[in-house]
Formats: sequence, C-alpha cells, structure tokens
Amino acid sequence: MSPLKKITTTIDYGHTAFKLLMQKRIGKVLLICSNYDAFMLEEDGRIDEQIFNEYVSLNLRYPPTFLQASSSTEAFSILESNQVDLVIEMLNIEDVDPFKLARQIKAK
Repeated sequence: MSPLKKITTTIDYGHTAFKLLMQKRIGKVLLICSNYDAFMLEEDGRIDEQIFNEYVSLNLRYPPTFLQASSSTEAFSILESNQVDLVIEMLNIEDVDPFKLARQIKAK
C-alpha cells in the first residue's frame, strides 16, 4: 500500500463530534498591510464582510473580528494588548522585511 493511500484511509472525520472541531476558533485576526492594501481589501475584497456572510451561511456564530496595522510597531502594540488568533501579513509593509517580521511575531 502506498504511503499516500495509507494516510488517506486512516483519517476519517465522519464520526468526529462538532464540539471537538470547534475547540480552536479564530476570534481575532490581525491584518498587517500598507494603507493601500487595506483600502484595496476593503473596497474590492470586503474580506470581513465575506467571512461574516460565510459564517451566516454555515449557521455559525461569532465570526472573527479584524484588526489592522500598517507598521511593525503598530502590529506589536496590537499583539501586546489583544489576544490575536491569526496574523495575516502582506508583502508591502512600510518599515520592515515581512519575513523578518513574521519570525519576530512567531518568536513572541
């Protein structure tokens, strides 16, 4: 039996209780991006509205809230004052290399 076939046959989520799947919910999302990227996401993507509509269509409660930072110092102050579950980082950040910032956030 191939390794891929073995992995796919042993994983079965059909009998997993819903409350076990919902233990790790995302409550707050930090979006680190330039002001231009934030504007484009708001105007074109409406990411928070799309996620809210997806939650409603799936009959889920408590969609995540979005926090936005445009610099690394602003991001770290938000991270210190809030319990953030997910960080989304764009490549066009004003004051730091995005990969270096990701390593710094992960280290904290």
